[in-house]
Amino acid sequence: MPAEPPGPQGQPAAGSVAGSALLAPDGRYLDADPAALDLYCVTLDVLRHKHVGDFSPDEYVDLTRHLWNLWVVSSLGSAEGGATVLRGDGRLIRLWVGLQRQDDGNICMTIKPVDEPIRQAPAVRVQNVLGQWRDLERHLAEAAPDDDLREEIESRIDALREEYQRRTDQSR
Repeated sequence: MPAEPPGPQGQPAAGSVAGSALLAPDGRYLDADPAALDLYCVTLDVLRHKHVGDFSPDEYVDLTRHLWNLWVVSSLGSAEGGATVLRGDGRLIRLWVGLQRQDDGNICMTIKPVDEPIRQAPAVRVQNVLGQWRDLERHLAEAAPDDDLREEIESRIDALREEYQRRTDQSR
């Protein structure tokens, strides 16, 4: 199993318990201990239908799978780092993740909560604002002229427009 996570990756949460999962090189979850299942907030049956990236927020799924594939084909025996995870209950949490290649080719993954705030990259936040804005504009276009929700939708669009302007001004 990997060593305790170093400071730059985040400090383990006080009193937190590490969980372990076994993954196939193709990214399928094969098995996990109860602590890992609790951290992911899923049952073993549900976990066995998951792959690497399935617990990533939508904007990070492709990146997570790409990094996994790069690591699997590398000659590195282990890797570790921080990750934002979307649990089965819909909550986001930060985890330290350690990967250790096993003699049989499978990968042992150790996960542990860290005391580190969840942050999104500025580009991701702008992308989320634009996505919400577009969705609301579609709803507005579909709403009847006398629909009571039109005013609420328009107000939310105005707020998202201001949020977009604020975020893009900050990135310059």
